[in-house]
Amino acid sequence: MSRRKPTKNQGAKRSVSRGGRLLQPMADVDQVASSAAVRQAIIQKAGIALSDLIGASSQATLLNALAERTGVDALIFLVSRNDTAISAAVQSPDPLRAARSRAAQKMAELVKAEGGPMGAEEVAEHLGISRAAVDKRRKTGALLGIQDGARAVRYPSWQFVPKGVLGGLPEALGAIGVEDPWMRLQFFLSRDGDLGTTPLEALRAGRVSEVVSAAAKYGRFGEDA
Repeated sequence: MSRRKPTKNQGAKRSVSRGGRLLQPMADVDQVASSAAVRQAIIQKAGIALSDLIGASSQATLLNALAERTGVDALIFLVSRNDTAISAAVQSPDPLRAARSRAAQKMAELVKAEGGPMGAEEVAEHLGISRAAVDKRRKTGALLGIQDGARAVRYPSWQFVPKGVLGGLPEALGAIGVEDPWMRLQFFLSRDGDLGTTPLEALRAGRVSEVVSAAAKYGRFGEDA
């Protein structure tokens, strides 16, 4: 009796069938389970930190946090309160936690500076375009967006003027020498020695070419001009 030749699909990952529907291969199921376990571990760890943060907050601080529009905004508000964040951090024996807390506070301050952030829906409505178009502008570097822990993207509101986008912003974003959105955000809000002010204020004053030049130099220390 001759042996049947193996088919092309023999040896491939075995798929699971349920109710006549083909599911993902078993290896993928294991990967999803592992991802779920990691997410659960993060939830537990972050939950302890959040509990510490709330415990270190005053009643007035908690009420102000409750007044924020979303849960993410409430968390940003709590972290940005220097006394609250540091108080929660020093309760831990970890010597680096206070430093990490200060870094998180600085990031929160950057997001909330100059009017705070806007959601993708708000930006889409303001510009008269779809959310997909807003996301495309962010990905192509025409808008600055910061991704938060909930995978939502927040857009600093200072990018926008009553009739669209701040003049010169797309050009500056296109010239900037770094990809990291946090570093880009810091560039616009930090004083630049050559400009004598922040790039944001310089753009508002119409000094577009100067800001573009400063953006091209940003993050390229040690490189040849």
